[in-house]
Amino acid sequence: MINLRSQIRQVYELGDVQHITHLDNLKEILTDGCIFSKNQMFTLGKKFKDISSESVQTGRANITIPCSGKPLHDYVPLYWGKKTPMVSYLRKMNDSLLFLIFSTELLLQYDCLISDGNARSAKTLFKKFRELNDLDILDCKSINTSKYAYDDETKRRKQSELLVLNNLPLNHLLRIVCYSEAVKNKVETLLTTHCTTCGVYVGFGNYYYMDNQ
Repeated sequence: MINLRSQIRQVYELGDVQHITHLDNLKEILTDGCIFSKNQMFTLGKKFKDISSESVQTGRANITIPCSGKPLHDYVPLYWGKKTPMVSYLRKMNDSLLFLIFSTELLLQYDCLISDGNARSAKTLFKKFRELNDLDILDCKSINTSKYAYDDETKRRKQSELLVLNNLPLNHLLRIVCYSEAVKNKVETLLTTHCTTCGVYVGFGNYYYMDNQ
């Protein structure tokens, strides 16, 4: 029997999903054994290194998702596409930026929503995931493209999200991608300390280069 991850690759030509975080947050994530939503972090009194734009997060904080009736900040965000506008915006902190890559098999285990674009956009539609064809709302060509700078609609769709309610355990964590061998060594040390097994790779294909490179 073909698993969901393989079906998604075959039918939609989409790979695994990624959560973007700062290196300083990894120790806490490994200690907790999961990634918490922003609202859960607030409720639990947890501190973290926030890499996001304050104005963007203010906008997201005011969004209630129609199909679930829950605030957007009740969900842990993951992205289908690589090299999104957010990654471009964060390029100056490349050396501290980690990509935690999760298997799409998580869709079968947790309460998940799919967005057809950037969750902050008023044009974006949301759908609760129940079966494979729920992913039909995704524009896979836009998600996989790297040419979106001059097309606002492609840029919106490029940023389609997989949203997991409340918290995302590390059960489906496949690998961590980082920017340099030096960071890789730090990540591997943290994984060993927390008895967590996970591949760690230097992946320049996930990053935008600094403007002065």
